[in-house]
Amino acid sequence: MQEELYKYKIIVNDNYTVEAEVVFNSQHTIYKGHFPNTPVTPGVCQVQLIREILSEALHEHVHLFQASEIKFLTMHVPTNTSNLHCKISYTIKDDGVIDAISLVSFERVNYMKIKASYKKTDIVEQTTEKKDEERSISGDAIIENIVNISNSQKTSTSVSFLEKNICVIIPTYNNSKTIADVICEVKKYCSNIIVVNDGCTDGTLAILNDIESIQLLSYSKNRGKGFALRLGMKYASEQDFEYAITIDSDGQHYAKDIPSFLSKLKEVPNALIIGSRKLNQENMPSKNSFANHFSNFWYKVETGESLVDTQSGYRLYPLKFLSGMHFFSNKYEFEIEVIVRACWEGIPVLNIPIDVYYGRKEERITHFRPFKDFFRISILNTILVILAFVWFLPRKIGKKYSQKSIKEIINNDIFNAAMPEHLTAASVGFGVFMGILPIWGYQLAVGFLVSHLLKLNKMLFFLAANISFPLFIPFILYFSFVTGGFVMGHGSWSVNVDLALIKQNFLQYIIGAVVLATFAGIVTGILSYLTLKLLKRNA
Repeated sequence: MQEELYKYKIIVNDNYTVEAEVVFNSQHTIYKGHFPNTPVTPGVCQVQLIREILSEALHEHVHLFQASEIKFLTMHVPTNTSNLHCKISYTIKDDGVIDAISLVSFERVNYMKIKASYKKTDIVEQTTEKKDEERSISGDAIIENIVNISNSQKTSTSVSFLEKNICVIIPTYNNSKTIADVICEVKKYCSNIIVVNDGCTDGTLAILNDIESIQLLSYSKNRGKGFALRLGMKYASEQDFEYAITIDSDGQHYAKDIPSFLSKLKEVPNALIIGSRKLNQENMPSKNSFANHFSNFWYKVETGESLVDTQSGYRLYPLKFLSGMHFFSNKYEFEIEVIVRACWEGIPVLNIPIDVYYGRKEERITHFRPFKDFFRISILNTILVILAFVWFLPRKIGKKYSQKSIKEIINNDIFNAAMPEHLTAASVGFGVFMGILPIWGYQLAVGFLVSHLLKLNKMLFFLAANISFPLFIPFILYFSFVTGGFVMGHGSWSVNVDLALIKQNFLQYIIGAVVLATFAGIVTGILSYLTLKLLKRNA
């Protein structure tokens, strides 16, 4: 019955992707008996069409093995839309099973989506025949076969994209000179491309409308890179993608680095991966290097972790772990917020090296506004630091110690034999210093953060910082005030210290407290170090 029902022509057969143009015969007899007066193409015929296209593309007869999802998004009426576009993305497993995702559309409106598995007919016999053919092929055919093998290795990235259900998101704002080339390069590695037009005004939209096989999200008013990324990731999650690689549209990133992200993802599943640029290369703007070092510093303050490059826009995001998070930034600062908060949620955040292209100064197009955007980033970092002090670090430390017994805390955290003596002594000395330092209410928050950054013993720091226990506070106030008097040249031990006196001579107290804290911390640290050395020698 399907003879002459449709004709198709394969227009793309590369990178584990097949695309075909299809024309249905609206006069075929099958329509006369199928919903009279409403000629709708039967779904089974469309499923058969996909099977035939896949068979021809693979040069193997395949049959439908299992269908995990068949969605008829709308009905196909051949009198209205006789020309269709069929796109099939597939992977081939070791056992010969072919997993495919198929989309049938008309003018970019999807009619049908199928996720299914196919099997080659008589796989064993065909393999034997193939080996026999390989023994008798000509020299030219051997060369072509080598090329195909090479292409297969080169495009193994596409297999990974389908296995991991990954897409590429390209946000763009007024990059008409580079956007087409960027998309063309990305297509060599991935067929799932989402482009977000962030209110372009330079003709970019017209260029995007002429590019086939992309999913375009567009809005008229420029909303910022962060908004474009958030919209793209939200759309990708709704399309059931688990990961998204983001790449800038200004041409500074190379699509050839995409396999590096996939390789790292295999090593560290569910990670947020950032491409690390070579910041000392030719034509790299000096302000970029400074901004990155600035951003790296605050990232470490806010998370306690280190990254080489926190500002690169070339990234891989684990969408399924980010989809439930609510972000509050829409501009460039979103790329800082998302990695800090991902780290807080326990998502591995790491760098991989990438290449980057920076053209001559007159060639560059940047939409970064130095004053406004830097101001917004500074506000964001202020908020994140406050949240780190009052929420993230206390929660992290509390969670760590809540999972340990008292014996484990004493043996592993207080008396940690693996920690070098100088770090153990420094932990005690720093605790005494922070306990006396006149920043009441913030001593522990700041101290835990610095201890984390310097890799000190946090439990020893905490115990030593309790020198500011309420019972000792009168003594600390007295010695701080007296020390300040001696430093300022009018010291006396015979002073009746009270809060009113400290308020009247506040500068004297502050100076004395800082000096006393420094002196007591150094002395305590030295004594602790000597004691540890002595105990180790006598052990």
